[in-house]
Amino acid sequence: MSPIAIHANSPASTVDSLKQRTVNKPELPQWFEPHVTKEDHEYLTRQNLSSSKSGPMAKYLQNKLQYRYKFREIWKKEGGIPDINEHYNLESSSFEDPILKHPAKLLPLIPEIQEFAHHTYHYVVYRILKLVSLALELPENYLWGLHDHDGVIEAACQRYMSHLPRSEEDENATEGIWSKGHTDYNSISLLYSQPISALQILTPENEWGWVRHVEGAVVVNTADALEFLTGGVFKATRHRVIRPPSDQANLIRYILIHFARVRRNLPLEPIWDSPLVKREGKTVFPRIRRTGNELYDNNKKTQNGSVEEEVLGRKVEYYV
Repeated sequence: MSPIAIHANSPASTVDSLKQRTVNKPELPQWFEPHVTKEDHEYLTRQNLSSSKSGPMAKYLQNKLQYRYKFREIWKKEGGIPDINEHYNLESSSFEDPILKHPAKLLPLIPEIQEFAHHTYHYVVYRILKLVSLALELPENYLWGLHDHDGVIEAACQRYMSHLPRSEEDENATEGIWSKGHTDYNSISLLYSQPISALQILTPENEWGWVRHVEGAVVVNTADALEFLTGGVFKATRHRVIRPPSDQANLIRYILIHFARVRRNLPLEPIWDSPLVKREGKTVFPRIRRTGNELYDNNKKTQNGSVEEEVLGRKVEYYV
């Protein structure tokens, strides 16, 4: 089953309280947990990563929900193949005047979603940032102090996402890649582990490795902002999503992601207060990483598997 994050010392956040919130909830179809793949893959271990710190209704909803909901088939890939992911974003402002910001059928679920998002940010993200601060030889609350923490999730974003299966023809045209290699732009990303294998991480040996599903676990990806703040001591995790193994390829892949972000006005400069950053950090980063439209030309690939383009006079490098 999907993980439920509960803080032991928070009586308002208990499993029982979540179960009791059934008044006026919409009737939802029963969800059956997908089976774990039986195929054998070379899954990543800690050792692998040790050095790597649209019809009319669609148009109506797209306009009404603005930046919260992304329909599938909006982005195009190789050969004009449409993308297969859709997602719904919630930020702190999403919980203010919810009647004006969400579909009516979602409103009864907003209190539960808000409680889970608040717990994820204020308890899970908080503890991870404490560990990173200690690794940087800083006071344990240093990095948490660079994040807002007064609202529900402040500058963070919680995303509910799905990848839908596609035809063999489309898979062949895109080489089975659902989301090309990239890094996230925030500080850390939490991906609640789910049974359908599709996530891969680029190892220090420049090879893509599978991330194994662990029941009740959270995958923690470091992102660009943390790499900048640590002078490259903590590298942003390059990751991608590919077609699942054949025994899961026809299943819809659902995933819950939490993107923690630093304060919006924080300069992303190395934290020289950190003795570790002083010893090993760097000031200048020679490239930026591309996100968004995923079209690319195979002829632009470099020897290390990355693709280079020029955007607004800057070299942009991304991974496939």
